Amino acid sequence: MDPEDLTRALRGATDTLEPRPSFTTDVIRGGKRRQVRHRVAIAGGLAALVGITGGTAVLLSPSPNSLPGQENQKDLYDFSILNGPTRGDLAGDQAYLAQVIQAWQKGIEVSPSKPTGTNQLTGSPKVIWAGTTPVGKAAIVGQAGETKDRYFSGDGSPLPTMGPAFGLVTGDQPTLVNEVPLFSATPPTFLFGPQDVMLVSLNPKAEFVSSWTVGHDGKGNREWNNLNPTDGDPRLIQLPNGTDPRTVRVTDLKGLQAGTSWMVRPSSTYGEGADRQSKPIPSRTLDWPQQPLRVNGAVGAELTESHDAMVAKGMADAQEMAQVTGFQAIIDLPDGRSLVGFEYVPDFTGSRFYAAITDRSGKVESITYGGRLNKDTVSAKVRLDEGWLVAAYGATLRYRTAPNAPWTAAGRDAALLPTTATQLEVTVDGQTPKVVTL
Repeated sequence: MDPEDLTRALRGATDTLEPRPSFTTDVIRGGKRRQVRHRVAIAGGLAALVGITGGTAVLLSPSPNSLPGQENQKDLYDFSILNGPTRGDLAGDQAYLAQVIQAWQKGIEVSPSKPTGTNQLTGSPKVIWAGTTPVGKAAIVGQAGETKDRYFSGDGSPLPTMGPAFGLVTGDQPTLVNEVPLFSATPPTFLFGPQDVMLVSLNPKAEFVSSWTVGHDGKGNREWNNLNPTDGDPRLIQLPNGTDPRTVRVTDLKGLQAGTSWMVRPSSTYGEGADRQSKPIPSRTLDWPQQPLRVNGAVGAELTESHDAMVAKGMADAQEMAQVTGFQAIIDLPDGRSLVGFEYVPDFTGSRFYAAITDRSGKVESITYGGRLNKDTVSAKVRLDEGWLVAAYGATLRYRTAPNAPWTAAGRDAALLPTTATQLEVTVDGQTPKVVTL
């Protein structure tokens, strides 16, 4: 096994382990994956070629229609989805089906998750479904594959060595636009078309679909809608324009009641590769160092479990795949509580600024949204009953309460300004001061 394969195998073997509370602070200051059912589905099925990218697998029941000569059923996933006739209104268009197979074979040769070495596709590709959608022709291809290496799940049990891979082909000139590498724990759900608003799912358990939307106040909502099958199978639905594809989830009634779901695979992110999609670290859009800014030697605790507090306050999605906490600005309040301004990156939607009031024990009492952040942000700011919390790493701060009022010094990096403040001056050493309207 080469070093790259070993690294990936180790990642798969530790996928279900949670680090110590301070681990992510020490390493990436808060980056964390949610270990819920959709994470398992991603790691084991919608994510990665086992043996190339690792992951915790959820095995399907062995099928009596498994490949001939493979009597060792524990080494097999369910291949039954590759059996039977092609479904869809284009199932009889033999010329189109041939183009789809050709697109699949051509596409996997340049795939960001291309099987290599001891991990190979085997057998013949099969068009599982081919149909006409509101955004054009589309088809799903399946093909068996195998690995000659031996890999193990997080509980130490050996992972199967054979399983199906899937691909989504779209367009009048068929092109592979998305892919689920080997060993899918559940049949795939894809997004494709303009803005990724067309959903197609072979998952027979997918009964409901939703996305996460955020209002001006920073509070979000996930409204579930019925995902009715079109012509029986597969599920096919066009989502509203503007839907954030990274937040789309599908679930069944049991998952709806339990608050769990399966993530889908947007075609717009195909180029990132399966491993990056299955074990993401959301990208910050702010380049300030991930370290606490303690105003006047504040001793209040950092936020270490911001996600759970954010969910409880309606500020974060309980089903987001991952999140990162960036910089924090900590201010001690006169009554013993603390004010913590913090950068939070939910899933893939960029850096946002929030302010939390915590009690003496560090428990979050309230959270207020301050808006989006980016690399050109002059200062993070949020208005509270206690005043304006502002932060600008590496800068000297001054404020004033009227256009012609004198400037008042407010220290460096972060400050709590009075509610009467109307302007903030931010001065980085060697640069021209910038004035921010509050």
